Amino acid sequence: MALKWLPEASWSKPQTAVVPRTTLTSAASRPEQRQIMLAAEGAALRVIYGRDRLGAELADVRVHGGYLVLSCVWGEGEIDAVESVTLDDAPLPAGVQVAHYLGAAVQPIDPWLADAAAAAGETYTETRPGVAYSVIKMPATLWGQIAAVVRGRKLYDPRTGLTVFSQNAALVLADYLASSTYGAGRAVDWASVAVAADACDQLVGGEPRRQICLTLDAPRPVEQWRDVLRTYAACWIVPSAAGLRLVPDRPASPVAHYDHAAGTIRSLSPLRLRRAADAPTVLTVSYTDTSVLPWRTGYVTAYAPGVVDGTVPRRESEVPLPGIQRAAQAYREAVERLNKLTLLDLSTELDVFDEGMRHDVGDVITLTHPRGVTNKAMRIAEIAGEAGRYRLSLIEYDAAAYSDAVTSEPSTPDTSLPSPSAPTPVIGLALTEELFQRLDGSWSSRIRAQWTLPDFPWTDHFRINVLKGGVIVQTGTARAVDLSWPSAEVQDGQTYQVDVVTVSRTGAPSAAASATLVAQGKLLPPGNVPRFNTAFEAGGRVFLGWDPAIDIDITRYELRYGLVAGAWDTARFIDRVDGLTKVVDGVPAGTWRFYIRALDSVGNYSPVPLTRDITVSLDAAAFLIDTYTFSTPVLTRMTAYQAVRGGPTWYVSDSGDGLGYGHADTDNATGTFADLASTAFAVPRSAGESVWQSESWDVGLLVSGNWQADVDLLDLAGAAVITLQLSTNGADWIDYPGVSAKASARFARLRIVTTGVMRVADGPTLRIDATPRQEEGVVSCAASGPTTVTLEGRYVRTKSISALASGATARSVTYDNVIVTPDGTNSFDLYLFNAGGTQIAGDVTWTFEGI
Repeated sequence: MALKWLPEASWSKPQTAVVPRTTLTSAASRPEQRQIMLAAEGAALRVIYGRDRLGAELADVRVHGGYLVLSCVWGEGEIDAVESVTLDDAPLPAGVQVAHYLGAAVQPIDPWLADAAAAAGETYTETRPGVAYSVIKMPATLWGQIAAVVRGRKLYDPRTGLTVFSQNAALVLADYLASSTYGAGRAVDWASVAVAADACDQLVGGEPRRQICLTLDAPRPVEQWRDVLRTYAACWIVPSAAGLRLVPDRPASPVAHYDHAAGTIRSLSPLRLRRAADAPTVLTVSYTDTSVLPWRTGYVTAYAPGVVDGTVPRRESEVPLPGIQRAAQAYREAVERLNKLTLLDLSTELDVFDEGMRHDVGDVITLTHPRGVTNKAMRIAEIAGEAGRYRLSLIEYDAAAYSDAVTSEPSTPDTSLPSPSAPTPVIGLALTEELFQRLDGSWSSRIRAQWTLPDFPWTDHFRINVLKGGVIVQTGTARAVDLSWPSAEVQDGQTYQVDVVTVSRTGAPSAAASATLVAQGKLLPPGNVPRFNTAFEAGGRVFLGWDPAIDIDITRYELRYGLVAGAWDTARFIDRVDGLTKVVDGVPAGTWRFYIRALDSVGNYSPVPLTRDITVSLDAAAFLIDTYTFSTPVLTRMTAYQAVRGGPTWYVSDSGDGLGYGHADTDNATGTFADLASTAFAVPRSAGESVWQSESWDVGLLVSGNWQADVDLLDLAGAAVITLQLSTNGADWIDYPGVSAKASARFARLRIVTTGVMRVADGPTLRIDATPRQEEGVVSCAASGPTTVTLEGRYVRTKSISALASGATARSVTYDNVIVTPDGTNSFDLYLFNAGGTQIAGDVTWTFEGI
């Protein structure tokens, strides 16, 4: 037996079960490109396989006797026929004559070209052997895009011994491999070609399994065209002593079994498993749709199980196969490629002994090894080595990867999907006017167009036109996935029409969806005041601060207050202010509702007033003694979330299933989350309260005064309830609804509860404005050293100390060494000086205020 014939170095690169998409893309020419007429000086001859529609490559243009004489080259000969020629995608008009030359080895001189050359004083002798071209003679007043449907090269078929026109993909691959003119120039095992051709001609749903209509219109490396053509033919190319063999990539039975226990395995490389994330779950194949003129790119899509219902992540890939002209074949190719990328994800290298001599690339074997495979079917992708030791590169084999899917062929486009040439208009077009900020900080208005996506899979983009008085004044585009589009600035009081057109991937437009709107501009009411950033009472004064409202020409804000059960119209006017803060004096004691609305230059109020209920006291002497920021809350059915690394922390309601953040996906197999600021944020899936409970703040001493909390709370679903809890001993708590209270306490904490969904920002604060206590007395100061005044009460903070000297002469008093501790003796020292600065003895009346 002869030793195994191994491939030459130039063919030693392993073949893969799936040719990479990048290889197919770089060699693919879309039908829209192939049908463009070009001036082809210096261009390589195209190689036409099967039936294709091509734009003319103009090799010569002459004028003679009022006619244009055009030499239109199609490609490498000998081709079978030129079926039809069109001018601007229409049949040739009357008066146009055509002569075809199919690229035979011997061809005559074209008489029209010869006559035109003679009229110019030239001698024309070109016969162009092996070049397929047509000469078109038409009136000089005509001009346009010339294209033709061409039946391409005649191919040798070993099954009949004839060289005839064929669209069989295996015969095309063999022709390219054998051609020394434009192909690989290799010897071919024609007996294997016959087997591969039969596999391509196998009927599926009444049509051949694999046909090809592809024009090789650009120079590419031989290996690249080889891989492109073997994709269409679904063949392994196996070098052998008899030439290159074609082995169909179809379901096959194992030809051998290798078992570690039986000693038939020399060694096994580590098993490699491709990551699931590296394989697409949605695969689209683009093909040539011949149902319309000009021919266009069509699309079919295969989906992995679970993608449509959302249980499997969507990872898309598009593969161009313009040599396919039938939707059924394109769909089978998409399914088979998706199956292979999904199922055939295991690979390894197997070293065997002399048994490896009997194998070829494409053979299926089974493998058992303690490394983790038992009777595993694998396909040989490459063979290397020498007598006694062969290395087989293996990829996983699964008969389920091969598709016999059949799609119905509709009467118009060659696909069961909507025609790419007839896109569907958008649904439910609606227009609203919105405000936007210019770069200089000023505001203006624009139109926001919103719609629902049409049920049309081939959308490339949307084209939007804005018309005023029937004239287009703005235009723009939106992506295929967009649901809205903003216009540029619009003019007050003008009526605008917005047209939205769906544009397919073939460039075909839909009918326009239209809507109209009268722009209001500065007549639009101002936006509502978004929130109070400050709202509390201290010492009988109300401190208010707010975020700005949005408007084109907002001028000021109007403040009112009234009964909690009242309304804006019955509330008492406070002031109109130009700023964003206001300190309100003179409000009677009690709980009041404070209102604020924005006001613009034409007298429009913002639609809904912002309100806050505040309890006002008469403690004019109260003053801030301390503030505290809560930082270690106890969470129930909530999750801490840091939206930006290093940024603030949010505490967000959580469903309790560990996936976090009140996710919107009720199945949530993917773990994706909704926008935390969205009003569509989901309610937790299982019932229960979300609770944010702060830690306890110990002020250090029982104090009386006004307690005021500031909380950044956002209700995403439902309404949260805030409770201020106060205690004198840290064990018995009294609840005060809201964020403020007037009470005596030493300990304080906050509690926020909702049955919906809320977001609490990190860092709620609490301040205490306490009412000071006062002590006073008279003390005799010594002539030297300090005189200490001991206070009767215990204090944590000093508000003021005043001292007045007795006597008729000028004197001054200074205090020092103020000691204030809640658990110890509280005191301060006094010194009395005369006008010359000398310390003297005398009586001093003192007053102390503190907490």
